[in-house]
Amino acid sequence: MSDRASINFDRIAATYEKSRGGLVRGGAYARAVAAHLAPGTVLEIGVGTASIALPLVEAGHPVVGVDLSRKMLELAFERLGPRVAIGDVMALPIATGSVMNVVAVWVFQLVGSVDDTLREARRVLRPGGRLVVIPSRARHDPDDIDAVAVDFQTAIRGTRQDDPEVLIARGGEAGLSLVGRLETETQHFDESPAQIIRQIEARGYGILLDLGDDDWQRVVVPALDALRSLPDQDRARRRSTRNDVLVFAAV
Repeated sequence: MSDRASINFDRIAATYEKSRGGLVRGGAYARAVAAHLAPGTVLEIGVGTASIALPLVEAGHPVVGVDLSRKMLELAFERLGPRVAIGDVMALPIATGSVMNVVAVWVFQLVGSVDDTLREARRVLRPGGRLVVIPSRARHDPDDIDAVAVDFQTAIRGTRQDDPEVLIARGGEAGLSLVGRLETETQHFDESPAQIIRQIEARGYGILLDLGDDDWQRVVVPALDALRSLPDQDRARRRSTRNDVLVFAAV
């Protein structure tokens, strides 16, 4: 992420975790990650508020984390203490070949360069170490919200830079071999159209933080109109989602 992205994430740090399921969802992701870790240190890049790192630590894994957002790290520090530090995922302040595991959950959609981030992950990994990635795009069980939902990444950029196929191909070029492709457990949560509208209007999604007015009008305004067209705006729907889990080995 760029310094500009860091500033914006500082602005939404207080509400970021709540909007993404907090420790409940973080714990589910941690379980999905933990099953594929090699023995040894775990580096979480883009550690955020440590909602995934904390459950991993509680499960006995030695975790350290880096993030560019100082506000995010303040919350992470409350949970993990001096296990976290400011760091750019494209230029990690970590010695070459010093960790056995790198974890990236909902990170690659935000980075300035997927290639640079993958190369850095490979650089800090020991041979045979693991990179475990959970991309941001979830698969929802059909509901009326999903029927009108817009994939902002694709609509704005024309593609998703954290698409699993992109990460698999680029990972291979960086010296990371795919050894597993699975899914997280199904997660259930309640969400109403009005809640999603408020989240979008507050630019609570990373892709929207620096979005210009033209793209906002072209992509976001029609998406908001579609959400407002749904009945029972304040009625929470029971939603169910799953994410990919990509496991790479350092070769």
